[in-house]
Amino acid sequence: MLGLGNTLSGGVIPAAAVSAFVNTKSIDFDGTNDHIIFGDVTWGYGTLSLWFKTPNESSVPLTIGSGQFVYLANKIYINWPKHDGYLTFDYDDYDDDAWHHLVCTFNESAAKMYYDGSLVVNSTGLAEASTTGALWFGKYGGGGLQFEGNLDEISWWNNTTLELAAVEQIYNSGAPIDLSSDSGNYTSSSALTHWWRMGDGDTYDTINDNVGDLDGTMTFMASDDLVTEVPSA
Repeated sequence: MLGLGNTLSGGVIPAAAVSAFVNTKSIDFDGTNDHIIFGDVTWGYGTLSLWFKTPNESSVPLTIGSGQFVYLANKIYINWPKHDGYLTFDYDDYDDDAWHHLVCTFNESAAKMYYDGSLVVNSTGLAEASTTGALWFGKYGGGGLQFEGNLDEISWWNNTTLELAAVEQIYNSGAPIDLSSDSGNYTSSSALTHWWRMGDGDTYDTINDNVGDLDGTMTFMASDDLVTEVPSA
């Protein structure tokens, strides 16, 4: 019997088509004072994923408190709250105004960084630290550096460190996937803790957490900063 669906009165009802993942929006930051602020968080170990596009070699896509951040400055720096020290990826071509995917995984003593689906940093022997503070997108929480460019599909899996095969699936040759459903080598949808679509399904000035309850507020921004500019294969 062909698997085409149920039959009714001798006819065949086609199976429902699987809906495609729709990603139509990102958020554009002006590099001057645009930012999104969330409540205080204490992040532990797990996996962070984000998509960014920038023409600026020196800016900050994400910070926690006033000292923990994802920082672009000729290198890509990651300073995570639970680790005392930095991950650095010495790659200075990220400021090409094209979309790039960044994933970082953290456990008790090690961290990895993946860039556009490839492992670029594997660091071990990290000392443990702890920081609680406000979460910011697009601004260094302690003041100073801002982010110029676009951010999209920012997500966090708590206490889950994704491996290379899953990261490659999420990168998907440059086109984001639906993180709320398992797909191919990505099998951690049930561990997804926070997911900010960065425009899709959002109404200015609230940026919704599509999995958790950590919503953000667009600050010094306008509704036209939700733009139809997204990563695509």
